[in-house]
Amino acid sequence: MIRIFRVLVPAGSLILFLAEVALVSACYVAGAYSDPDIDGDIFLGTESGWLRIGIVVILTILGLYFNNLYADTRVPTRTRLLQQLCLITGIVFLAQALIGFMDREFALPRKIMLMGSAMALVSIFVLRLLFGTAIRQAAGSRRVLFVGMTATVARLVEHLVKHPELGLTPIGYLDRREDDSGANGALTWLGEVGDLGRVIEERHPDWLIIGKRKEIPPWWADDFLELRFGGIRAERASSLYESTFGRVSTLEIQPSELIFGDALEPSPVWMSLQPAYSFALAAIAFLVLLPVLLFIALLVKATSRGPVLQRELRVGLHASVFPLYRFRCRYGETSGRLTPIGRILRKSHLDGLPQLLNVLRGDLSLVGPRAIRPEFASRLGELVPFYARRHLVKPGLTGWARVNGDGHAGIPDALAILEYDLHYIRSLSPAFDFLILLSAIRLAFSPR
Repeated sequence: MIRIFRVLVPAGSLILFLAEVALVSACYVAGAYSDPDIDGDIFLGTESGWLRIGIVVILTILGLYFNNLYADTRVPTRTRLLQQLCLITGIVFLAQALIGFMDREFALPRKIMLMGSAMALVSIFVLRLLFGTAIRQAAGSRRVLFVGMTATVARLVEHLVKHPELGLTPIGYLDRREDDSGANGALTWLGEVGDLGRVIEERHPDWLIIGKRKEIPPWWADDFLELRFGGIRAERASSLYESTFGRVSTLEIQPSELIFGDALEPSPVWMSLQPAYSFALAAIAFLVLLPVLLFIALLVKATSRGPVLQRELRVGLHASVFPLYRFRCRYGETSGRLTPIGRILRKSHLDGLPQLLNVLRGDLSLVGPRAIRPEFASRLGELVPFYARRHLVKPGLTGWARVNGDGHAGIPDALAILEYDLHYIRSLSPAFDFLILLSAIRLAFSPR
């Protein structure tokens, strides 16, 4: 397992990504040498061959990414996988045709493209099948013993059982006998915390997850250190929860972490850099989309009376209130009826394009928590613990909670959204923002 931005990523996904980059590159290089009309060495050395192949490789990998083939590396059916790969290959061909129309110097010759694409399609298909088989055989390579049953542990157990590709197999838990009902039958009770030594000898776990820290006597520290040197890793349930789900467990937050530390605060360095790159990217996007913005503005003005933009109050950095811009989609501010163009804008989410102006004004960042209404923020601040922490950063056009299901029925309540927001605040960085933007683009073009 590998942690990227404090999120647990299967090492196999990264290995598969690197293997496919190398494999696709090799296929097109082989295609260059297999063309009798082209000298492979000259093509690669003096005719920008590596650049042309690199463009095709990037297009192919992006196709795999946008089809969610790195988030879910399991092969549902061979037919489905082959259909996805054929679709990706077709899109790459269309992109190459467009590149060739614009500048032939950056497009691959036809024979190399045909031969390389055929080899790449077959190679990726075979690699994915072999990788899927390896994943099934390697699943459960690490045996996990839980010390203390809590709601956080129960959620972890449920997730690990459903996702064997993570390579973590729960083998049981230790706790008082009366806490046995907390497992809901999903995990075997193996004894009390005092039986830890016996259970380790009998079950040989690879990982100890501490659910109840207060159950661990201070004088056990040397024993845990000895276990670590012996190859048995110990970790808090809250840490595994955050790395597995990409969320901070609010049930595990200790007040002392907020009083005496900066556990839930963003990095000051990244906070100072975020406005700069958010403004630069928003300015580029605004200039590129300016014809679209003007066209939509004319449609809104021509199809109904009223202003082109509507302003909605939202809560921003440090709980300050600002006007959020949208294209007007209704006949009036108090009307519940959508205009004909408003229905299209709402369904396609194009009504939010003017929020680029909020980014340029400094009200929003490209990435951050969702900007909510002041009345909702006030009420949620009263009901949800630590809710005010999400105002430590600017809200964003998109965010970690949104790409993980916010607004799609993937997140059932405000508490879960807050947990994603707290993880984002703690892990804020330019690289993390770039990852979230890529995920948002993938979701925007996803048929699901």
